[in-house]
Amino acid sequence: MPVTGTPAVLAMLVAVSVPAASAADASLSALSATLRPLRQKGQPQDWSARGATPKLTMAKEQLRDWIESRLPNSRDERPIAWELNQELKRAGLVCDDNIDHPVCDWGSPLGYVGPVKVQRDGSHLVVQTGVGIICGFDESAYIYQWKTDRWVRRWHYENDDYSEKKYVPEELHAVLIAPTYKNPQPLVLTLATYPWCTSTWNSVIYSLWRLGPDEASARLLLKKREDANRGARLPPIMGSVGQDDALIEFISPSLDCQMLMHTAIRHYEVDGSRVKRVGPLAVSPQDFVEEWLKAPWSESLTWSERDLQKWHLAPQACKATFHHPRMHCPKQPDLWQIALANEDRTSTYFLVRWRPPYEFTVVDVNDHPWPECSELDRTEFSFPSGTLFPVQNWRE
Repeated sequence: MPVTGTPAVLAMLVAVSVPAASAADASLSALSATLRPLRQKGQPQDWSARGATPKLTMAKEQLRDWIESRLPNSRDERPIAWELNQELKRAGLVCDDNIDHPVCDWGSPLGYVGPVKVQRDGSHLVVQTGVGIICGFDESAYIYQWKTDRWVRRWHYENDDYSEKKYVPEELHAVLIAPTYKNPQPLVLTLATYPWCTSTWNSVIYSLWRLGPDEASARLLLKKREDANRGARLPPIMGSVGQDDALIEFISPSLDCQMLMHTAIRHYEVDGSRVKRVGPLAVSPQDFVEEWLKAPWSESLTWSERDLQKWHLAPQACKATFHHPRMHCPKQPDLWQIALANEDRTSTYFLVRWRPPYEFTVVDVNDHPWPECSELDRTEFSFPSGTLFPVQNWRE
């Protein structure tokens, strides 16, 4: 349908639309000019920081600025992610998933960007981006809040230190915002894994933030990186965040190399700027013993019914084996016995109290079993040993 109107109206429409489109095209051209020189042919040579350089920060900011220029001037964000990714693909900046004619090497997507993700979280908009590195993408995240007539950036999460020993790229699996109906400065939880080409044994990374009234006042409360298995289930790390706490779950390596792995729980309570680990620690008595042994004594003391510090010494990985099956103590239904065979052929026995749903304490530890713990626990043992997040995909 032809556009009609007076010459003055048509001129005004052209003056408004053309500069806006030109500005967006110019931003995308600038991003392309930054990324294309980073592309490598054949085997990458620089593994020190996964091929990342300070130019990656420039690319991250150019990509972010281009997305911000395209954010809708309304609260309806539904079509924006598809539109953005189509434009990036047309500009040749995305690795094509055509197996017969691949555009780039997925093992080293340097010089390309990952898919843009946009989702609504209450009154906020969460945008996730990624730029290519050796063996994956270095992903960033931004939170926007609707102010009067536009989306205003309130928080950003980027890695910009590319020195060899400090650079830790992240593949973000979730950016979660606590409900804001009671607190206009909510907690934000990020859940990520360390991208790599080969082994599924690597690490998970999680961080906890407190949003401020503006972007500059956001505070990092906690950030940790822990050994984990990225391939046992999808997603490899899960969590939730509330008004004053955060809950994280992932698959951690076991002390027992025959078992290989166990479900690890991290629950943190936030009081102002103070973050404290609280229960639950695990979803089964045996997992709890692993966590009790691995945690600092200052923490494990909290989950001990007496002074057991002399027993609080985690064996080296693969130097101990859990006895199976675990034993229940029928005369005291909330007690279980967990046995650990040591490298020197001795055994250590842990008497664990389990109160529903997942409240555990160590009652006692000894070098001999308790006779009253004589009932086989026929509910165990299968992997996974349990989860606090039932909606998931376990890999066979």
